[in-house]
Amino acid sequence: MRIHLSGRQALRGTYHVSGNSNAALALVAASMLADSTVTLTNVPDTMAVARMLEVGTALGMVARREGDRLLLDSGPVDGRGLEREYSDTVTGTLLFVGPILARRRHVRIAIDYAVSRLNTHLTALRDLGVQVTISNGVIDLEATPWDEREVILTQTSVTATTLIAMLAALLGKRTTIVNAASEPHVVDVLNLLAAMGAH
Repeated sequence: MRIHLSGRQALRGTYHVSGNSNAALALVAASMLADSTVTLTNVPDTMAVARMLEVGTALGMVARREGDRLLLDSGPVDGRGLEREYSDTVTGTLLFVGPILARRRHVRIAIDYAVSRLNTHLTALRDLGVQVTISNGVIDLEATPWDEREVILTQTSVTATTLIAMLAALLGKRTTIVNAASEPHVVDVLNLLAAMGAH
């Protein structure tokens, strides 16, 4: 990126570039897969990140901010789902479904919008063998471990790709995602999963 400035005097100084907010949302969710404290650095202090942390805290996550660092401890997580007040506030909150489902094998999502918005995600979860039950604005998901699965995403969705990758890291021995998103924040999540021991 190039920035051109015209003025009467030279500018001097250092500009600190903050991290990607979308990446931060996904990394906060992914940290819930760890048994120990996860430290994220260069985390932007945005409203979306704050909301993500609020939802994580409601689920049992312990979060502490030190400047641009976040220390996240998900050991005590005992939440089993997303209530309506959390499921539609920030798109990233849907990512908590992956870790909860991986850790507890069951998750419930209450929504007040058309379930068709989640078709890509629910179709991918079904392809993994996840049992999906929908009734009166409530989605129940039940998962069991698998040896090898292939998921073909109906859309190149960042959220669906990240959700499936997190779930696969704990429950699957080998999982292939076809038509996966490849944005930098997806790569950030994959790097964190690899640091946790996924291949």
